[in-house]
Amino acid sequence: MFTDEIEYRLKYVFQSGFFEISDTIFHFSEDSDDGKMALELQVHNSSLCVMNLDKQKPIQFLNQKKGFYGRRADYALFEFIGDKTCRIHIFEMTTTVNQGKWENKIKQQHKSSYIYCMAVAACLDVEVKQVLFYTIYAKDDFSERVTADVAYNSALLKPPLGQYRPDPQEEWSRNTVKFDFGQWRTFLHEKINVSRQAEVYPTGTYEIRKIV
Repeated sequence: MFTDEIEYRLKYVFQSGFFEISDTIFHFSEDSDDGKMALELQVHNSSLCVMNLDKQKPIQFLNQKKGFYGRRADYALFEFIGDKTCRIHIFEMTTTVNQGKWENKIKQQHKSSYIYCMAVAACLDVEVKQVLFYTIYAKDDFSERVTADVAYNSALLKPPLGQYRPDPQEEWSRNTVKFDFGQWRTFLHEKINVSRQAEVYPTGTYEIRKIV
């Protein structure tokens, strides 16, 4: 499935159980105060998935004050598109999405996960061709600027005069997410809506399309 060098790194560099390996299906689930939900993720290439990324031990040298030490997304997938090249897919699961939560929680978790995953890619010694972000959600309250989620409303305050900050509604509608790493960088962001059917909690499926 992988080169001998990658297999060696998986066996000796990383802790046992850090990755789940598949070339067909991964099952994601969330059971927190924000609500229970599940997703079946279909893949077509050999992939490594960090399950429960947010619960993995933080990387000690990352800056805690700037939010890179913790608050990561739920899952990270390393999809191999060559022997030593991959795409990284980062997934956050949350029942309800609104502008405050996007700004103050989801984007922060995506950003810290990006840094974490780039460190993992360096340990795998693979080239990252693309990083994509996903939000798995059941309810979209994005049209309301100020919401009942008081804890997240502070993120919607106007930035200081002359300071740029991406418009959350524009990011959400245009399937992008922007991060400031000394300069603003734009990444693709995919919205995955799950819904209640016969199940008692929202479930869904999503397919990562194979690069031809």
